[in-house]
Amino acid sequence: MKSRIFLTAAAAGLLLAACSTPTGGVPSPATSAPGSTSAGSLPYAGAPKVEHPLPDSIISGSPCDALTPEQVKADVGHAADGEPETLPIGSSCTWSNTAGASLGVFFTNKRHEGLSPYYAQTRKQMKRFDVLPPVQGYPAVAYSDKPGSVSPFCQVAVGIADTADFVVSVSVGNGSTADACPISTQIAGQVLTNLKQKAGR
Repeated sequence: MKSRIFLTAAAAGLLLAACSTPTGGVPSPATSAPGSTSAGSLPYAGAPKVEHPLPDSIISGSPCDALTPEQVKADVGHAADGEPETLPIGSSCTWSNTAGASLGVFFTNKRHEGLSPYYAQTRKQMKRFDVLPPVQGYPAVAYSDKPGSVSPFCQVAVGIADTADFVVSVSVGNGSTADACPISTQIAGQVLTNLKQKAGR
């Protein structure tokens, strides 16, 4: 998998205008391969149960459609086409801005274990792992390979079912003092709203 760097956000919207180009690679949403865990044994490793699940099928499409063009423009700072990629655990889409920051959305639709692998594996691998308040009633975690309470890069995973989740990644770029985790959480809320509408909720 090629190196990936993810987006920034703003004081007047979701994009920090003064970001420099981020460098280096970042981890994928979780490093486990597609599992064979049965739905009856989910969740595990302390992951919370999703009380009002959405159908797994809502993340079967392209993550490039997870945000509307208007949301992408507001989040990234200009109209931008997403760059899709197929991954071992699903698919992703990334958008970049002219300041060198990026936003990514992952649909982990080949693993079918929801948030459980994040509690079992990602928590051990990351320097920061925060259990977040539910996003619109759905459990979520934020994590980063950067230590400290302010992370220039952050990923937020939202469990939409015990067997399904999506991830939003944000990088604010070098030189920014913003914490990427609240920005990732805000954009995850946008994605979740769109997915709920798709599911008729």
